Amino acid sequence: MGSAELSPSCQWHLHEATDSSNVEQRRPRTMPCSVERVPLLATMIHMIAFEWLPLWIFWFGYNSLITSMTTYLMLWYVEIDLENKALLFPGIGDSLPRRGVDNLGEYVFCLQNDVNVASWSLDLNFRGICVEFDNYNVLGVANYSCLLLCFVLVFGSMLAVLLSRGADLRTGKYLAGKWDFERNSFYRCLVILLLMSPLSCMACAAYVSGTTLRTRAFVDLLQAFLYYGADSTLVTIASAYALLPSWHPRFDYHTDAFQHLRFRRTWYDVFCSSSIAFYQQLEEAILLAQSGSWQALRELLEEPNQAEELVRACEISDSLSTASSSATESTDAEAEASGSEAAAAMVPRSGQPLLWPRSASQVDSVASSR
Repeated sequence: MGSAELSPSCQWHLHEATDSSNVEQRRPRTMPCSVERVPLLATMIHMIAFEWLPLWIFWFGYNSLITSMTTYLMLWYVEIDLENKALLFPGIGDSLPRRGVDNLGEYVFCLQNDVNVASWSLDLNFRGICVEFDNYNVLGVANYSCLLLCFVLVFGSMLAVLLSRGADLRTGKYLAGKWDFERNSFYRCLVILLLMSPLSCMACAAYVSGTTLRTRAFVDLLQAFLYYGADSTLVTIASAYALLPSWHPRFDYHTDAFQHLRFRRTWYDVFCSSSIAFYQQLEEAILLAQSGSWQALRELLEEPNQAEELVRACEISDSLSTASSSATESTDAEAEASGSEAAAAMVPRSGQPLLWPRSASQVDSVASSR
């Protein structure tokens, strides 16, 4: 295969292999040849399935939390004859025939199935085989509300990326659009709403069980939940908290030099990984390039000659931020110096009294004392 059929990145690596003048460029290639162009459909699949994989993990944990919590609470309302070991209410559905159970495990299994089906139903009077909701089936509302917030986050980020003309995830415009969306206050508000979802469900469950159960039963229920159910709740809350952006680029990504970059992304990066590791790898490569090692940054770029332009733009951004911070520090220093001079002016010299405004009697007393 001739070099004309290869992508620019592959041609550059082929030139590296044949160039014997540069020892650093003769290192073995660590990244495979990137794709020529990522279609819009592939970018959308990447954003929905892999960029927001922590979001879907949170939703799955949230759905499992509300269904398991509801099932657990309902077991505290089932009356059991301990002498005969038989359930007094094995089936309470009116529209379905009553179905007895042989043991408690079978009833719990039936109850779990009904609660999971109820979480996908908006019918407040949902009736199953082993459970009946009398105008209080809010599982479907809670599930679909959380799912709606998740879709708003996903499609909002897609809209932000498309408006920034970053349909190709290899470009710097894609990264800039995604970073701008994650730093927006709208994104933070949605994540906070997701964070409040499991907390509100726990508060509602505590209120219902606390007002309807006996005091002794409620105390036992609370202890059992703290011992055996608090771990899944904390994991769900932590997964929602992890959606808050904890990493921001320390360089100016709004420059034209960065947004016109093309990065080397393989099909594995498109369909099997998110961009979080790539973000950190890019920042480390920029820092290494500023210290004189260009190999890591050139391997990330489709056109290696853009590495100097990118580092130059980052240096300009750093110098501007340094100049602004130094100007702020000098202003603060001048203010402190003026304040210290004013304070020194009020300090008496050689035992003389301060020149405060005095009345006529005070002036006469001072003159007579001298």
